[in-house]
Amino acid sequence: MIEKTLKSVFDVVVAEAASNRVFGRKLEDKIISLAKDLEKARELEQQVAEFSPFVTFKEDGAEALDNALKNKSLAALKKIIQRHNIDPANNLSGRPTRARLIAAIIEGAEKRAKRDAKLFDY
Repeated sequence: MIEKTLKSVFDVVVAEAASNRVFGRKLEDKIISLAKDLEKARELEQQVAEFSPFVTFKEDGAEALDNALKNKSLAALKKIIQRHNIDPANNLSGRPTRARLIAAIIEGAEKRAKRDAKLFDY
């Protein structure tokens, strides 16, 4: 049922785009814009997927983590915080500065390292 309905909707959109050049151009521009946004999101996700602040902190320390984070974009820093659940209370809402984001990531990595040390302390 849904396939038939969607096919009907797309047939109408295709017919309108073919007969109305302005509509067709706007539709094409919007699709290109969405494709670019998707490409940027995928690149950002790939950058973040290869980086773990907890591993960097544990292996190299806070200074090395700070240096690694300085090369990241604001979007990447926000994605790292989201991906690793560093700000569960959402204290960084709004428009935090780069320094604030980096400090939050380092603080979160330090807290996790201390927690892990206690966890395995027999």
